[in-house]
This record gives sequence, structure tokens and C-alpha cells, in this order.
Amino acid sequence: DDRDDEAATRFNEAIAAGYQIAKAKVGLATLAARSGRLKDAETLYREALNGEDDPEARAGLGLVLLSTGRDAEAAAEFDRVLIAKPKLWRALYGRARLLMKENRWNEAKALLDQGKGLKGRSDGLDLLHFGTALYERSQGRLDQAETAALLAAALNPADPDYAALVATIYEEKGVPALAIDAWERALATPGREPSAEALTRLGGLYQRAKRYNDARDAFVRALGVDSTYVSAYRDLARLYTIADQGDRAIRVYQKWLTIVPADRDALLGLSEAALAARQNALALDAAGKAMAADSSSIAVRRVWARASLKSPDSAVKARAAAFYLALPDSLRTPAEDAEAWFQRGMLDLTASRTDAAIAALTEAA
Repeated sequence: DDRDDEAATRFNEAIAAGYQIAKAKVGLATLAARSGRLKDAETLYREALNGEDDPEARAGLGLVLLSTGRDAEAAAEFDRVLIAKPKLWRALYGRARLLMKENRWNEAKALLDQGKGLKGRSDGLDLLHFGTALYERSQGRLDQAETAALLAAALNPADPDYAALVATIYEEKGVPALAIDAWERALATPGREPSAEALTRLGGLYQRAKRYNDARDAFVRALGVDSTYVSAYRDLARLYTIADQGDRAIRVYQKWLTIVPADRDALLGLSEAALAARQNALALDAAGKAMAADSSSIAVRRVWARASLKSPDSAVKARAAAFYLALPDSLRTPAEDAEAWFQRGMLDLTASRTDAAIAALTEAA
């Protein structure tokens, strides 16, 4: 906000003048972390700590390391701070967050309670609200979690993690419109690239809201961020399948299989998409590979049977028909039933089982 911009100007002026450079860099690092610019924040905190051991700077560095998934490094920073200053709030909060990751919620809550009495964002009140929201959500109290998360976001609207938590809570409460709005705000934060996971979740919300083009764009953007993120491939391919764009779905599944060869779900989806696109040879090939990956799966065996009914090999068709007709009614379709009965009838004719053939062909008619 404007006050942060003004503070940044003052800190930069101090550095240019050579006045209390370390403290000015801590101030800039805090502003960078607050707005989600974690790389900049880490650099500035480390520069501030070069030659000085400022507990506030070290705690701030620990929180940045925590936010980037470097938990062991973060823990070392917090421990070092708490030896010297056992009551320093940001280090206590960081320790609480690490305990949450270990599902030690009651211990984490005890540390959060030491933040009671904080007066504003400069004291770290937003951290207390955010930690409280995480705790309440873990206990299934979504209304309380929502209130705390909104308070954190109100104190620091620039932090994308706060908006992302608000979005997650709205998803869990079944309020997709509010979840979409919160995710959009979280992902629009300048200077911080959104994660593939966040973009994929937003795409799923768009799809449920029937905003299909937005969903497609979110999934494609997710793959631009991380070309190995399987969930985005899965959801994009399914979206194309629903939209009757089988050729595009096939290409997405094939790309997925270059990332994770022999992935059962990708092969299963590819076979189904190929069947829908009448690419029977591709469907049969993918189904066979899916069977090799997991022949115990009913879904895989069903798609193998469906694809095998299209095989040019009559023996393969016969085996597929026998398997398909043994499936529960809920897993069969009238069109495929007809094809399976027809193949069964032809097999019976070949074996001179005339009565059985007539019965099977009657079912197919």
C-alpha cells in the first residue's frame, strides 16, 4: 500500500546515505516478504545479517525459508533466535508453523497464544490471525477459520498466502464464487509467480462454475509454470473430453505420458479419449498398456474390454465380449452391450452353437 511504498523509499534513501544500512535492509526485506517477494526478501535478510546478528532479521529469514519449503533451515534459524530471545514473536510463530506441519496442533496453539496482545501488522498481528486460521481449520471450525483468515488478509492484503487460505476455506465451505475471487486475488500478487497447484485448483473452480474457457486457460497456465504437474494434465484432458474435443484430449494425455511413462491413469484416459474420437487402434494400444500397468483395476479392465470390442482380431473380440458382459449393469452402455452380444453370437456361430448364437444375436438386435 502507500505506506509500504513510502517506507521503502525511506529505507532506500538510508542505504544510499550509508545510514544504518543493516536496519534499512531488514525493513526492505520485511516489506518484500509481506508482499510475497520471497527471493528478494531472503537476499536482503542475508545481507543484513552479514556481520551482524539481528534476531528480528534472523527470525524474518526463518519465515522466508519456511514459506519456500526449507523447513530444516528455518528451524535452525528459529532455534538460534529463541536461545537468545525466548519471547521473540516471529520466531515463536515460526516454531508454531513447523509444529503444525507435524500435526502437533495443541503445541502449536500454545505458542500462538503467546502472541495475544499484539497491536497491529508491525507487531505481527497478521501472523497471529493467519496461524489461528490454520489451527481452527485443522479442528474443522471453518467459520472461525474464515474470520481469522479474513482478519489476516485485511491487515496484509498483499500476502498471497493469506488470500490463498481464504480461498481454500471458501472451497471447503462450498462457496465457489467467493473461492474464485479469493484465488484470483492471491494469484494476481505482483512479483510472485503462482504455483501450478494453485492455478489447477482455480481451474477446477472455474470448471464447476461452467467457466470453461477460464478453466482451460488456468490449466494451461499451470503447465507453463510446471510442465511436470500431473494434476493439471489430468484436469485439462478431462475438460477437453467433456467439451468433445477428443483430439486435444489425446494430445494432452500423450504429453502426460512423456512425463510419467506407463502412468495407469494417463493410459486409461488416453484409451477412453481415443474411443470417443473413434481412434480404435490407439485406444486398444493404450488399454493394453494400462492392463500391463494394473490389471486388477475394474476401470482399466472395462476400458480394455471396450477397446478390444473394436479389435480386428475375432479372438480378442470374443474374449472382450465375455468379459464385458460379465460386468455389472452400472458399468455397461446399451451400444456396447449390443456390440458385445453381437460378438458373442458370432463366436457361438463359429463354434456351431446355433441356439446360443440366436439368443445372443437377439440380445444384440
